[in-house]
Amino acid sequence: MTSMQVLSEMEKKLDELIANATELRECEEENGECASLKHKQEMLLNTLLKMNNSLDDSEKHLLWQKSPELYSNLEKKIVRLSRLNQKLLKPAQHRYVKKARIHKRKFKKPKQLSLDLN
Repeated sequence: MTSMQVLSEMEKKLDELIANATELRECEEENGECASLKHKQEMLLNTLLKMNNSLDDSEKHLLWQKSPELYSNLEKKIVRLSRLNQKLLKPAQHRYVKKARIHKRKFKKPKQLSLDLN
């Protein structure tokens, strides 16, 4: 696959990730729909990372020089996806995490110790 094809495939995967993240925000945990969407999201993300790792830095730099508009579109989609992911994580942090209760312990004064050696 050529570098340009990899970039276009990455753009398609990002579109799918964004659409899936939007669906994840609206799903309800009760009907099990969220689990399949989360799994799909993980698979799409893994595919995207593999595509990204298939290009070395010099190829990425050449692609950026050849088609800066495509590259900037990818960056915008990555930013949008990261914002969606932040919105997905924030409600989960507050919903399932209980605040720790901190109690002030009252320390008892130690009683006199006897040092009888007999």
